[in-house]
Amino acid sequence: MNIAKYLKRSDIYPMEPAGTVLPANTHAVVIPVYDENDHIAVTLASVKAALQYTPEPVKILLVINEPVNAAADAQANDRELLKSLRQNDGKYDGGLAVGSELFFIDLTDKDIAKKFRTVGNARKAGFDGVIAANDGQMTEISPLFFSLDADTLIAADYFEKAVSWAKANPAAAGAVFHFEHRFESPDPAVNLGAMQYEIYLRDYAWKVRETKSPYAFWTIGSAFMCRMADYVKAGGMRRNAAGEDFYFLQALSKIGMVGVVPDTTVYPSGRISARVPFGTGPAIQQVLDGKAVKLYNQKCFDILKEFFARTSAADAVTLQKNIQELMPQYVEEYLITQDFLNIWAKIVQNTPQKKASLLKALHTYCDGFFILKFCHYLEEKYPPLFSRQELNISGSTAEYLKNVRSLDRQRFK
Repeated sequence: MNIAKYLKRSDIYPMEPAGTVLPANTHAVVIPVYDENDHIAVTLASVKAALQYTPEPVKILLVINEPVNAAADAQANDRELLKSLRQNDGKYDGGLAVGSELFFIDLTDKDIAKKFRTVGNARKAGFDGVIAANDGQMTEISPLFFSLDADTLIAADYFEKAVSWAKANPAAAGAVFHFEHRFESPDPAVNLGAMQYEIYLRDYAWKVRETKSPYAFWTIGSAFMCRMADYVKAGGMRRNAAGEDFYFLQALSKIGMVGVVPDTTVYPSGRISARVPFGTGPAIQQVLDGKAVKLYNQKCFDILKEFFARTSAADAVTLQKNIQELMPQYVEEYLITQDFLNIWAKIVQNTPQKKASLLKALHTYCDGFFILKFCHYLEEKYPPLFSRQELNISGSTAEYLKNVRSLDRQRFK
C-alpha cells in the first residue's frame, strides 16, 4: 500500500480548523452534509453519546458540499452551518468540540467539476482528507473509517462494537452495520414507502447470500466501515452521484472479507430526498406516485446459486478448461453475450492453477454488479419468467418489517 502514491492522484481539500493534523492511526467518521441544518445537530449528538463508550479515539469530519443545482435556500443553510462551525458557537455541533473531536471540510465554493459535485465525491474528499491530515505513519493496525449520513443516528455502543469486531476479524477489509430506518413522517404514505424500500434492501441482500456469493450484504452509505489501509487498496471512495457505497464495497470485498457487525445498529432517516437519483428518497417518491416497490425474481438467484454450487464442487482442471460445462442454460446464454469464455481464458493464464485461486478469480468477475446485470438481462429478455414481483404482504407492513429485521439479525452475523 502506497499512501503517498494514492494521495498524489486525489484532490485534497484542507480540513478546518486550519492547520489540522490528526494523530497517526486515528479512527475517523466522515459525514457528507448538504442542507441538513435541521438534522445535523441531532446526528452529532448521537455520535457524541456513542463516543462516551469508544475504546479508542475517533474524530468526526463533516464535508459540507452542494450539487450544481443547489437551491438558494439550501446554499444559505450550508453557509450558516459553516459560519457556526467557524465561530464555534455550539448551534450545530451536537456537543462535540470543534477542533478537538469535530472537524470539517468546505466544498461549497471550491472549483469542482460538475460531474463531481456528488455525495460520492463528498465522502471521498472526507476520507482522503483524513489520510492527508494524518501524519502518514501507519502501524500494522490500520485505523477504521466510518461512513455516516447527516440524518442518521447510531446506537450508543456503535463504536465499541465496531472496534471490537474489527479486532476479532483482523483479516476483514470492512463491514456493514445492521440498520433500521426511522419512520417519522406525519404522512403515512411516506413511512410506508420507506418501509417497503427497507424490505427490498433486505430481500435483495438475502437472495444474494443464498447464492453463496461473497457480495451478500446491503449497501447503505450510512452503514459501513472499512480499514484505512484497505480503503487505499480498493482505490478509495467512488465519486458517483448515487451507488457510491455499492461500487466501493464491491471493490473492498475484492481486497478482503466484508462482514456484518452483529450487535449494534444504525438508524437512517426514512424520508424523501431529491439529492440522489436512486435510493431511499426516490423509492419513497415512487410509492407516492402509485408505483409499488418490486422485488427481484427469486428464480434469477436460484440459477446463480446452481452455477456457484457447480463451480465450487468442480476440480481445478474443469474450472480452467471446461467451465462452460458448469453453466446452467441462462448463465451460459448471458455470459456468451459478455464474451466471457475469451475473458476467462485470459484470467486463467494469470491465475495460480489452484482451485481456491480460480474460484476467487471467478467471483471477482461475478461480482455484485454482475449479479445485478444478470438479473436485469433475464427480466428484460424473458419478462414472463423473470419479471420483478410486487410485495405481497397480508396485514401490517410495519409488523412484517419488524419480523424481517429480527430474522436478519439471525441470518446476517
